[in-house]
Amino acid sequence: MDFLDKQIAPPRSWDKFEELTRAVFAELWSDPHARRHGRSGQKQFGVDVFGNPVDSPGKTFGVQCKGKNVNYGAVATIEEFDAELAKAELFSPPLGHWTFVTTAPDDGPLQRHAQAVSEQRLAQGLFPVVAFGWETMLALIALQPNVISAFYPEHSGVLRQVLATLKGLPSNGQLADLLQAIRGATGHTPPQTSALDWVEVRFEAQRGLGPALMGRPLGPADVVACPTLPEVSTLLEDLARAGSARLAGVAGAGKSICALQTAHALRAHGWRVMRLLDPTGAIPSFAADDERTIYLIDDAHLANPGQLRVLEEATDARRRLLTTHTSLDGKTSAPGTVHLDAKRAVKVIAAGLRATPEQTLAAVKAADDRVGDRIGDERLEHRLEAAEAADFPWQFCFTLGGGWRRAKSMADSARAASADLVLAAAAVRQLASRDAPCALPQLQALVGDELRPDQVKAAVAWLVGQRLLLSETDLRCPHQRLAGALLDQILDGQAAEGRALIGRLITAALTDPALPLGGFALLLRELTSGHAYGRWNRLFSKEALCIARARVWIAASAAEVREACWFLNEASSELPDAAADFEAHLDVFAGWVESAPGGACYALSAVIGRSSARDTTALAIRQRVSAAKIADAINAAPALYASEITELISALRSWEDQAWIAAFLAALDRKQCLALVSSWPADAWLSSAASYCQNLFYVDEALGLDLVEALIPAVAERVSADPQYAFHELDDIVRDTLRVHDVLEVFVGKLAPTKRMKQLARQLCRCWDPRDLGAKLSLSTQRNFQTAAFLLLFMSKVAPKQFEATILAMDWNAVDAAIGKGWENGIGDARMLLSVASGSPAGRNAVKAMIERNEPRIASLSLHLANLNPDTAIRHIAAGKPLAVAPYDSVEWLKAALVGARLAVLHPELLIPMLAPHYTAMAKNLSQASPSYWNEAQILLTLIAERDPAGLSTIFDQIDPALALVAWRNGLQGLHAEHRRGRSFSSKDVAAFLVHHALARTDAIGDVARALRRQFPKTSIPPDDHLEPLDLTKMVP
Repeated sequence: MDFLDKQIAPPRSWDKFEELTRAVFAELWSDPHARRHGRSGQKQFGVDVFGNPVDSPGKTFGVQCKGKNVNYGAVATIEEFDAELAKAELFSPPLGHWTFVTTAPDDGPLQRHAQAVSEQRLAQGLFPVVAFGWETMLALIALQPNVISAFYPEHSGVLRQVLATLKGLPSNGQLADLLQAIRGATGHTPPQTSALDWVEVRFEAQRGLGPALMGRPLGPADVVACPTLPEVSTLLEDLARAGSARLAGVAGAGKSICALQTAHALRAHGWRVMRLLDPTGAIPSFAADDERTIYLIDDAHLANPGQLRVLEEATDARRRLLTTHTSLDGKTSAPGTVHLDAKRAVKVIAAGLRATPEQTLAAVKAADDRVGDRIGDERLEHRLEAAEAADFPWQFCFTLGGGWRRAKSMADSARAASADLVLAAAAVRQLASRDAPCALPQLQALVGDELRPDQVKAAVAWLVGQRLLLSETDLRCPHQRLAGALLDQILDGQAAEGRALIGRLITAALTDPALPLGGFALLLRELTSGHAYGRWNRLFSKEALCIARARVWIAASAAEVREACWFLNEASSELPDAAADFEAHLDVFAGWVESAPGGACYALSAVIGRSSARDTTALAIRQRVSAAKIADAINAAPALYASEITELISALRSWEDQAWIAAFLAALDRKQCLALVSSWPADAWLSSAASYCQNLFYVDEALGLDLVEALIPAVAERVSADPQYAFHELDDIVRDTLRVHDVLEVFVGKLAPTKRMKQLARQLCRCWDPRDLGAKLSLSTQRNFQTAAFLLLFMSKVAPKQFEATILAMDWNAVDAAIGKGWENGIGDARMLLSVASGSPAGRNAVKAMIERNEPRIASLSLHLANLNPDTAIRHIAAGKPLAVAPYDSVEWLKAALVGARLAVLHPELLIPMLAPHYTAMAKNLSQASPSYWNEAQILLTLIAERDPAGLSTIFDQIDPALALVAWRNGLQGLHAEHRRGRSFSSKDVAAFLVHHALARTDAIGDVARALRRQFPKTSIPPDDHLEPLDLTKMVP
């Protein structure tokens, strides 16, 4: 199923949304060091994520994340955009570009406002800006398999059938060096010396797979690193029997390295290896000595056929000849020739690399450091699956090594060769056709009269030779991801005339009725978002979009409806009168919804969800759709299709219409629903099962819980076999249906989990044996530390004894090893796992010991670790090392207060050395307009006021009075107050505390305090108990 088909909900956790945003933009910027600025719930200077795009050296780009509770209709506003932009102006270092992204649906007015603001800013020489919502964010995610794998592994694709085909392939020992970037069919530049002589090959120096993955030519130094092809044994037999052998295949099939490996095998048995460097000249005779020798001629199809025949006839028991030949069609007329099948070779390569995952990962990471086990990394298996779709070994290497990351240098080279516009045309067609093969006439038709046919042919020849296009007969880039990246880079390097020409090519593609609407959606996404940051969305004609839109409303098949919806989602912000056109075709759209076409329901739901007037749209469609027909479709559908249809129930907001729900439930076959989940197919996604239960839970809670109860036994083995993946897949159930996995603590009061919900949660936990679960959780990586922590937290709430037993069974040395270098920079999401484990006595001791072992590696100790092992914190501060009180200038007020209270009681001499280095950061936080930056500051500020009054004065000295006036007024008005179960963070109390302690100052901050006291005479006075000394004994165990 295509990722675009799914209606993927935004993360419910703002922290997870920010981390998802970081991963997405790290990919877009080609900056693996892109990072979050601040922590969950706290923003900083209008920037939550920032990095340095590889294509904009010296510039810093920033992103502001706005989490919105879409279930209650919250949307981002123009006022919020303007306020956050004003803060982003103060970010240091100065920004080169700023993005405002929200979990709310894309909003036309907001996006148009952002575009107008950006144009005005550019005219003033200021950095550009852009705004978009969840649909656009989802489109970015869909282009990034590594992000999908990390955050939505249930949608990264099921390709078990590919693995099944490997059973018929040769064994791993047969894998050959087809991992090279083979030279093109046109030959190569002959050496300057000894071109007409035989040169001995000794195979002395050896190197790894890196050169192949980077597209470098391979030679004798690469034969050991690459396993052996099955053709090697055939060639050895032919050489032994006939004295000579020919190896043939298409360009890029791996002939050269295969021949070298054959020669290497003979050298191991005492044979000398000689090769001819230039086959185009006169072929020298064999050496006159009597030493056993194997002679190699690569690219022998360029040699004189008569001379080659004479040499083959001169072979004997001590002189053998091996030649390689490139054929255009994979065939040759010479009898007895050994042929290389490029596609089969690709599968052999993939099978062999899977057999040595650790070595393969090391080689791939050297070429593309975004493949691995970290959050945001693409999984090695996912990259291998993508590479295995290649037609040629060199294309396999390109994909495996992430060749698209070199798009800028490729675009520059194409521009220097006057081939960039033809390459752009090929990229446009590849995207617009959804990666369909492209012949020269098709490319020429798209180019039209823009370029002469001889220019196109010359450029194609160069591009194929450089392997920027697959072949003379298939003018696609080696990977669709490269097409998008190249189009952006080519446009970036063009003058106005060149961009206008490419704009005309895009317009021509959009008006081509032979190209699919789904391809137009993909092309528009690349142009309006993605790598381009919306720079190119004015290149194409709006009239062309209207022509394409006319095709939307005549869609008939499920596939056509799906692609029509994709197009609407991508084009609506650019289409004139989009809302009016959609309203005019509501009956058509409602007809699609009512028919619940297989494979298109997610896309239909996305169109409904992205509407800026979503509630009104859902109501209008719901009034036109028969609830009974939707129910009938669910009754008759198999598992995955049924889950897909239930997404329509949620998209239509059916819970708001009791009459519609009643009609739906009356027609729904409950027994069939229960039978469906109780026999959930082993090859069907667990996430789809979870969505099925959750969507029906929204309309009938009792039915939803019955479905969960029936589902658990059916999936118990899968849940046990891969607990982290399964728990992630079942997120909809454990979070929203059972309400136990409630990280944001929103299910309180009447929404709190019921007795039955907790019983079902315990039933799910019984799928895991503590010893087995402990062993598997011990193998967690940075990618799934968070999921492991959430699973344990879930278990601790409903099955505490099982939680204790699991913690006891964990191998904490393995966890320590998995954190690895993470100890040097905050350990990432492993801190969540350690924190949850510390809820158990056994886990607490193990975690403390682990932190102590790694003390020498820690430069700046995180407050999280400091609170998990207070003794380590004391030793760290005593040694003059810093605590990370304000990572990325965002103060962690509560954690710092806990550590500070402990120091004030046990080691008061260490309190000021801990806090003083961070007073500047505290002042910046207290100047922020949103109290979310400082509404947890009460305890720490009180501690500073009591133990370091001069330090509090230092903080006031560095607060910006103008900003403080706005910020503290917001606090006194109760804006952005955050409430959680069991505690309340009052921005009013913090603001009153600040006003109280600043009143006596005679500077501008004192003026601010006095003005606020006059404006808020009651609210600005702290409660009496907030002015009493802190009882630190309550804070120190």
